[in-house]
Amino acid sequence: MARASTTAAADLSGKVILITGAARRIGREIALEAASRGADIAFTYLTSQKDAEKLATEIGRMDRNAFAVRCDVTDEREVKEAVAEVEREMGGIDILVNNAANYETVPFEELTVAQWDRMFASNARGPFLVSRACLKSLRKRQGRIINLGSLGGLRPWASHAHYCASKAALTML
Repeated sequence: MARASTTAAADLSGKVILITGAARRIGREIALEAASRGADIAFTYLTSQKDAEKLATEIGRMDRNAFAVRCDVTDEREVKEAVAEVEREMGGIDILVNNAANYETVPFEELTVAQWDRMFASNARGPFLVSRACLKSLRKRQGRIINLGSLGGLRPWASHAHYCASKAALTML
């Protein structure tokens, strides 16, 4: 896929970006765009190992460094270990993109506590854990955190109460 570039596009040369949940969909596109602007990319995946390997290869063909690490962002120990691996491999983190999230349609009256808890674990707890684990590196490099929200975090959708509430929490984070 060809990437359009403009003179107004940010130059990310020399930056290391960590993107959670980047093996597919939105995270993958963020990774490819950032690499096309000169960034080295570290990213997490949970179950999409083949997609992660393919993305790392694609970024490598752009003469950028890529590092994929399996990580369940809802697990504090895994997050700490994954961030430490990224810091060792890439030398630090300049930008964190909290992208990993879940989405599910469930009528409110059928929504279970387990579904509610899973949604908050991935969409609110995960970004909190990853952000906290990256703070030292980000502060050292005067880095930034980007949380990917949703219109669902601003406007409630009856069949997505748990998703909307979790994205509203992320907006406040």
